[in-house]
Amino acid sequence: MFWMQHHPQQQQQQQQQHTCSSRAAQLPSAAAATAAAAAATAAAATAAAAAAGPPDIVNKEAAAATAATETATAAADTAAAEAEEIEKAAEAAAAATESAAAEAAAANAAATETAAAAAATQAETAAEEEAEAGEKAATAATEAAAAAAEAAAAKATATETTAAAAATQAETAAAEAAEAETKAATAATEAADAAAAEAAAAKAAATEAAAAAAATQTETAAAAAAEAAAKEAEAAAAKAAEQEETAAAEAATQAEAAAAAAAAADLPSRSPTTSFDKAAQQQQQQQQQQQQQQQKQDEEQSSSSSSMKQQQQQQHQQQYKKQQQQQQQLLHQR
Repeated sequence: MFWMQHHPQQQQQQQQQHTCSSRAAQLPSAAAATAAAAAATAAAATAAAAAAGPPDIVNKEAAAATAATETATAAADTAAAEAEEIEKAAEAAAAATESAAAEAAAANAAATETAAAAAATQAETAAEEEAEAGEKAATAATEAAAAAAEAAAAKATATETTAAAAATQAETAAAEAAEAETKAATAATEAADAAAAEAAAAKAAATEAAAAAAATQTETAAAAAAEAAAKEAEAAAAKAAEQEETAAAEAATQAEAAAAAAAAADLPSRSPTTSFDKAAQQQQQQQQQQQQQQQKQDEEQSSSSSSMKQQQQQQHQQQYKKQQQQQQQLLHQR
C-alpha cells in the first residue's frame, strides 16, 4: 500500500492490463456466439427452403443460406484471429504486470527497510534519552535519600536529647511525688489519730449524756408508773368493793325471795325444799368465797397494768352473771 500510494503511474498500467485481460476473455465467447447464430440462421433458412415447395425457390433460399453461413464463418474466423491477437496482448500485459509487480515489491521492500532503519534510529534515540532521564532521576533520588538520611539523623539526635531531658524531668517529678506522698501520709496519719481521739472523747461524752438521760427517763417513768399503778389499784379496789357490796345485796335479796317463795309454796314433801335451801346456801357460800378470792387477787395484783386489771374485772363480772343465771335456773326449777 505504501509503494502504490507513491507510484500512481504503475497503478494505472496495472488497471489497463486488467481491462485488456477481461476483454480478451470475453471475445472468444462473443465469436462463438456469432458463429452459433449464423449456423442457426442457415439451418432455419434450409428448413424454410425445404418447406417452401418449388425447387427454384428452394435453391435460391439455400444459396442465400449458404452465403449467410459463409459470411458467418468468415466473421467467426476474423473474431478468432482478433481473439488470438488479444490473447497475445494479454500475455504481454501479464508479463509487464509481473515485471511491474516485481519492481513494486523491490521498491516496497526498500521503503520498508528505510522505515525500519528510521524506526530503529528513533528507538535508539528514545532509549538514549530515556537512559539519560533515568540517570538524572537516579541521581536526584540518591541526593534526596542522602538529604532524608541527614534529616533523619538530625531528628534522631534531637529525639535522644528530648528523651534524655524528659527522663530527667520524670525522675525529678517522681522524687517530688514520693516526697509529697510521704508528707501526705504523715499528715493523714496525724489527722486520723487526732480525729480518732476526738471521736473517742465525743463518744464517751455522748455515752455519759445518754446514760444520764436514760437514768433520768427511767426514774421519771418509774415514778409515773408507780403513781399510775397506785391510782389504778385504788380505783380498782373501790370498784371491786362496790361491786362486791352490790353483789352481796343482790344475793341476799334473791336468797330472801327464794326462802319466802319456798315457805309459801304448798308442797307435799319437805325434802325438795330442804335440798333447794341447801343448794342455795352452798351456792351463796361459793359466791362469797369466790368474791373473797377475787378481792384477794385484786389486792395482790394491784401493781399490775391497767389492761390486766380490766380483764380480771371482766372475768369477775362474767362469773357473777353466771352465778345469777344459775340461781335463776334453780328458782325456775323450784
